[in-house]
Amino acid sequence: MKLQVQQLDHVTILSPAGEMTGDASDQFRRAALEYLDQNARDFVVDLAGLDTIDSRGIECFIWLDECATERLGQVRLAAPPDTLNTIFQLTRLQDRWPIDPSVNQAVNKLQVGAPVP
Repeated sequence: MKLQVQQLDHVTILSPAGEMTGDASDQFRRAALEYLDQNARDFVVDLAGLDTIDSRGIECFIWLDECATERLGQVRLAAPPDTLNTIFQLTRLQDRWPIDPSVNQAVNKLQVGAPVP
C-alpha cells in the first residue's frame, strides 16, 4: 500500500492506495499516530485509490475514529470506489462515518465545523 499524507489547515488528509490489508494497515496506523501525536484531531481518509480493505484495515478506521473523537474531532471518508461502498454496506459500517463524494467536500465540511450526522 502507498500512503500519502497532507495537512490542510487543521485537517489531516490520509490517502491510502492499493490494498489496505495486513502490514499495510499497520503502516496506516503509524502514519495517523504521528499526526495524532502532533495534536491532529480532524481527518479525511481519501479512499479513491484504495482497491480493497480487510478487517484489519477497517479496524484502523475504527481506531482512528475513536482517537479523533477523544480529541473532539472527527473522521470523514471521501470518494470510496463502489467495491468499498459494498464492503461498508455488508459490514453495516456505512452509517458509522460521514462519506463524502470528494475530498474537497469532506475538507470543507470539517473547516466550517459541520456536525457529524
